[in-house]
Amino acid sequence: GAGVNLMLAADLRVVASDARIIAGFMRIGIHPGGGFFTLANRQAGREATAALGLFGEEIDGRRAAELGLAWTHVPSDEVEATALRLAERAGADPELTRATVRSFRTETGPPAVAWEVALGYERPTQMWSLQRRTAP
Repeated sequence: GAGVNLMLAADLRVVASDARIIAGFMRIGIHPGGGFFTLANRQAGREATAALGLFGEEIDGRRAAELGLAWTHVPSDEVEATALRLAERAGADPELTRATVRSFRTETGPPAVAWEVALGYERPTQMWSLQRRTAP
C-alpha cells in the first residue's frame, strides 16, 4: 500500500509492463492512508480507485498506464533508462524546472480535498486500524 502511495506521489511514473501494483491495505486489514484515495482518484478516477483501494485489485504496468497511473510502461530492463532520459530534460535547467514544477502542482490541483487535508482525515482511521490489527 505505502509503495503505491509513493508511486502516486511522483509527478511522472514509468513502470515495467509486468509490474505488480497492489494497494494492499484492505488485504492486510488496515484502512488506506497517506492520501491514497485522493492521489489515486486524481490520477485514475473513482472506479479504478475503488477497485484498487476498496477491493484490493491487482494491476500490471500496462493497465496502470491505461488507467493514467503511469505515463508509460516499458520492459523492466528499460525502466531506468527511460526515466533517466525523461529526467535529463528537466535536469538541464534546474531553476526553471523547480518553478515549473511548483506551477504544475498548483495548477493541476486541487482535488476535491487537498492532499494535506486527506492525510489528516485518513490518519485517525488508519491509526485505529493499525492498533486494532496489532491488538492481542
